[in-house]
Amino acid sequence: MRIGFFTDYAYPGGFGVETVINTFKQGLEEMGHEVFIYAPDDKEVKGEEKNIFRFRSLLIQKNPKIFLSFPRFPVDYSFHEVLNFKLDIAHAHSIFSLGSLAKRIARLQKIPLICTHHTDYPAWIEDNLKEKFILPRLALRRVRNFSNEADAVIAPSSKIKGTLEKYRVTKPINVLPNCVDLKLFRRDKSDAVNLRKKYGIFPDAKVLIFVGRLSREKNLFFLLEVMAEILKARKDTVLLLVGEGYQREELEKMAGSFGMRENVKFAGFIPHEKIAPFYNMSDVFVMSSLSEIMPLVILEAQACGLPTVVLDDLAFRDTVFEGENGFIVKGRSPVVFAERLLGLLGDKELYSKLSLRAEETARGFSYGAQTKKLLEIYTKFLKEK
Repeated sequence: MRIGFFTDYAYPGGFGVETVINTFKQGLEEMGHEVFIYAPDDKEVKGEEKNIFRFRSLLIQKNPKIFLSFPRFPVDYSFHEVLNFKLDIAHAHSIFSLGSLAKRIARLQKIPLICTHHTDYPAWIEDNLKEKFILPRLALRRVRNFSNEADAVIAPSSKIKGTLEKYRVTKPINVLPNCVDLKLFRRDKSDAVNLRKKYGIFPDAKVLIFVGRLSREKNLFFLLEVMAEILKARKDTVLLLVGEGYQREELEKMAGSFGMRENVKFAGFIPHEKIAPFYNMSDVFVMSSLSEIMPLVILEAQACGLPTVVLDDLAFRDTVFEGENGFIVKGRSPVVFAERLLGLLGDKELYSKLSLRAEETARGFSYGAQTKKLLEIYTKFLKEK
């Protein structure tokens, strides 16, 4: 089978959507299928590329890198060649510029158009752009129209499935969670001591880790308030923030104002293939975001044996199970969140139980298992077509 993945995100890249695309690509290719990537022309990507169509583009967001691509202007091919390159499936991972190309190719070649929603676009626009009336409504209309013109829609979580139904998407919505590479992410403490030393973390310190963008929608100021509460009881606790973003400077200032400079560490951007040792040097994964769809970082942390503590949100219900592999904290109280963490860190038997169950959870989301489910969706709509 020849499958086209269409994305307006940087490819390859180190953030969630790019990682999901690449992991599914890996799974499909291991099963004998061909995957062709239709992606923006990223000037920072160098070297020869196999099975990639690049398009002239404008960078519209730096972190993560999102482009406005121009489908009529491929870099190394003519537009005619791109349109007529034979595929069996057109899978749009974006509903905008290169998503439009996926739709056109699907119509021209009479093949299924599959659409995955990695982002709640209307909500993202409301959270990140100043204009909160016209643009969110335009985005909602785009989500609804594009989805209803597709043959099938994929939702990475039950949360986004419900959101799409609220947006009046009527086409079949298949819940297919993201997948994790268990060969890359697994329990391995061999680098933990040296990595802790590099960041000035004592070997016996308790490390809470967050991995992701340092931006407003991640609600990271809440985690600093949680740390302030924890340090009242445990001075040996460290919060490690792995990632970059426009809020880093503000977060550093807030940590300083709370007197926590030595207890809050900023690792900066780490390439995806090098993140596993950071999970393995840590004790608990924490997330206070309320804007997630289906965070891949939770699966990665669980695969490394980390229990997870999160604020209550539908996005976590598919991967975090209360009292089994972590805790879902109801309400918005830093004090309550801190109490759950302190209870977990102070109970070795409970910690061991949650850690083992976290690994079991991650195994259920291996890229082999999830890729088989993706192929079932493809096969179903190929037969219908």
